[in-house]
Amino acid sequence: MGSRNFGPEGDVCPSTSPEKEYHIRERFFIAKVKDGSFNIVSAILIHKAILANVSEVKSVKKCKNGDLLIEVWSEQQATAILKMKHIGNYEITVKAHSRLNQSKGVISESELQNDTEDDILEELRT
Repeated sequence: MGSRNFGPEGDVCPSTSPEKEYHIRERFFIAKVKDGSFNIVSAILIHKAILANVSEVKSVKKCKNGDLLIEVWSEQQATAILKMKHIGNYEITVKAHSRLNQSKGVISESELQNDTEDDILEELRT
């Protein structure tokens, strides 16, 4: 039996398990106000606009530079967040975060010594 995550209204949210989220290509997004920053924009206005356009997202954080870092639950939310052009009267741009949507690492396993790099890469893609 799997665990359930509950949103702020008591509704059931998607699982946060890595297996469920693995297939989301872009999960983190940066939203910028075209002429200014989100430091002057009401948190309530931001919340309402995101709810209306995308539904409940995983997280929204104001960055020190005045941008918003938005993490989504699904591909559908990712598509919807990229289509947002306004929050209230503020014109915004949204793009995928350049670093948080990738992972890098070193795989070291003695069991893989006899496998070719191509075989390992192919297996990691599946």
